[in-house]
Amino acid sequence: VELPAIFFSWFLSFFTDCLSIEVNAFRVWDVFLVDGLNVLFRIALGILCGNEEEPLECESNWAVY
Repeated sequence: VELPAIFFSWFLSFFTDCLSIEVNAFRVWDVFLVDGLNVLFRIALGILCGNEEEPLECESNWAVY
């Protein structure tokens, strides 16, 4: 699975697709506005590390979505 295919969707929507909107997505926006772009990469890595089994089991890019 190619990582740019995964990150494109996440960065395009700033994590609103994979995080609950009430708490987590607003928190990501807050931290992004305060700390800048680097925090998005740290959050993406945290999400991938927390759910690493699912992407590793996928056999194609489309299966990730």
